[in-house]
Amino acid sequence: MLYNIVMFVPFGIIYCYYQKYFRVYRAIGMSCLTTALIEGAQFVLKTGVVDIDDFIVNTLGSLMGITVYVILQHILIRHQQWEIHEFIDIMATMLPPIFVAFVAEMFLGDGSLKMLPVHSGMLLCYGLFVYTFLIKDFTRKAKVYYLLCYVGVFYLSLVVL
Repeated sequence: MLYNIVMFVPFGIIYCYYQKYFRVYRAIGMSCLTTALIEGAQFVLKTGVVDIDDFIVNTLGSLMGITVYVILQHILIRHQQWEIHEFIDIMATMLPPIFVAFVAEMFLGDGSLKMLPVHSGMLLCYGLFVYTFLIKDFTRKAKVYYLLCYVGVFYLSLVVL
């Protein structure tokens, strides 16, 4: 159940992020609709197990993402440091390797350190890609902070997994 919650948190953030005029009820509606469509597809295609618990847990994960977005929006507006979209853009560049590591650990890992070289290689390759193409406009100091946060968040997520 924890995996379902974690996997649907980004959906809640994405539903908030891509609205032209942000409304919480739209994001909640999209979250419920997405979960219902996934469960409906499992029922029609006879794949997986259709369960009301999955619907509730997946929607709960999306609601957690919506909550994270709203809290970040209020914090960033209060401190007037970043626009919420800039902050989410920065965080979004950190999420793909964490998600891939999460899925790899879920299917291939056993909690030991045997996957550490794979995770480190992925971290290095993706980090070079991000550094070269996505954050090229950052100042040198911002790039160093980004690198420290990126590596720290990645390895912290592996410890939590």
